[in-house]
Amino acid sequence: ESLAFQSSGAPVRTVPSLSKPRTSIRTQERSRKTELGVVVSGVEACWAVGHAVGGALPVPIIAKATKTWYRKIDLPPWTPPDKIFAPVWSVLYLCMGAAAAKVYRANSGGKLPMLLWAVHCGLNLSWAPVFFGLQRLRLALVIQCAIVATVSAIVPLFYRVQPLSAYLLLPYAAWLVFATFLNKDICKRNPTKQGYNNAMFQSQLSQLQRQAADFANS
Repeated sequence: ESLAFQSSGAPVRTVPSLSKPRTSIRTQERSRKTELGVVVSGVEACWAVGHAVGGALPVPIIAKATKTWYRKIDLPPWTPPDKIFAPVWSVLYLCMGAAAAKVYRANSGGKLPMLLWAVHCGLNLSWAPVFFGLQRLRLALVIQCAIVATVSAIVPLFYRVQPLSAYLLLPYAAWLVFATFLNKDICKRNPTKQGYNNAMFQSQLSQLQRQAADFANS
């Protein structure tokens, strides 16, 4: 509060304005959200879509397996239905891409987080061709364990650079742990002996049946 004087000389009390400019408040809120990693930029959206598209590359292999041999082998009773895998993985890949983009843009954690992320993504993409394409169940389990190990190292690294990026990976990490136990149980129910297992047998049987059907219709 201060005193001012009219032209007549009489004092007039003035009260300073307590309100801040609206633009200043909005700027502070946006800055706070940016620090927390809440704001999603166009670059992060592109990374998210790119990860989702990349994750969809093995879909033809997976679709072929689920239509032929996968449901014919001994699966645990808690195996999820096939129809939930596509939406679940789509959401997870979007979160993965957004998380990686936030860390990449922050550029404050050195090269290690992104190098480890590249290794992790390579392992991730190799699992489906090995499991569904080659029916190498035990090798797929080894890869799955490596995927879990790398993401376990990545989450704390991402957290140091951008906390929200680590939180975005938590649902993905939980799903990977579930997938690892599923892969392990499938290996146990369909043991590999001398390099051969029930998945390979069912895949080859399905192929022979299809060839026989094609021959009969020719």
